Amino acid sequence: MDGLFIVPVSERGGGALALRTGRVGRERVGIAFSGEDRLRAAYGDGQRWTRLGERPCGRCSRRWG
Repeated sequence: MDGLFIVPVSERGGGALALRTGRVGRERVGIAFSGEDRLRAAYGDGQRWTRLGERPCGRCSRRWG
């Protein structure tokens, strides 16, 4: 079974959610946390988030190249 991550998101039009990403140098990287408390410590209480499994997180990050 996949592990679940807490992933920061931003809301787009029509209620769609977009995963937040970061950069290490020129490379785009996914951002995920092991718990809500860790996300809040990094982004604050107002950050929207969703739960995402390990496999879907990996699939998303492969698309970024």
